[in-house]
Amino acid sequence: MYLVTYICDDQFMAEFMRMWQIADLWGMSDCNMTQDHKVYRLAPDAEPERLEIREGRHCIALYTKAGEQVTEYYDWPEH
Repeated sequence: MYLVTYICDDQFMAEFMRMWQIADLWGMSDCNMTQDHKVYRLAPDAEPERLEIREGRHCIALYTKAGEQVTEYYDWPEH
């Protein structure tokens, strides 16, 4: 699970999500009116690590700042 923060209706939101939920939120952002999505990987005894969201053909993936792919999800709802 990842910590996801975003803005919805001018309100700051923070939720723990699985990758498929992140893909759904990101892919439907034009419909659910969310913006400024940020994803963090949490680990015991470590600072949260911000991950980069990248879109690919029929997939969405999370990457570290060093460019290493963490995970991906296919068939996400893109509009």
